[in-house]
Amino acid sequence: MVAYPVCPGTTVSGAEVYADDDDFTTLWKAGGPRSPEVAQGLFEVGSDAGFAREEVPLRGELPEGFHVSVFEKAGGKEDDGRDGWIDLSRLDGARLGEGEFMTHTGKVRTRADIDAQLTCA
Repeated sequence: MVAYPVCPGTTVSGAEVYADDDDFTTLWKAGGPRSPEVAQGLFEVGSDAGFAREEVPLRGELPEGFHVSVFEKAGGKEDDGRDGWIDLSRLDGARLGEGEFMTHTGKVRTRADIDAQLTCA
């Protein structure tokens, strides 16, 4: 599960996973959030459960490391959001409580902690 921080008035409109290779090959891409939770940045990478359209379905399993890029919508305009590196090997043996997420550096944070990292205008 991804917890992507968003500013008030901004929603997640889609997401893309791409490989850490020379071509940045798209492994999965989806859009059209199905719920308010997904629109606020909580979604499962590689699953169509949270999005209405899967433009590139995930074939096979996710690699140990990959990039996630999120598309944001604010004021009727859609833009590329931020992207981040995910290293699944950091999750091995991790114990996450309800509502906890692991950052790309391996730190455990709550959703409030993650959202607090943003400077919203």
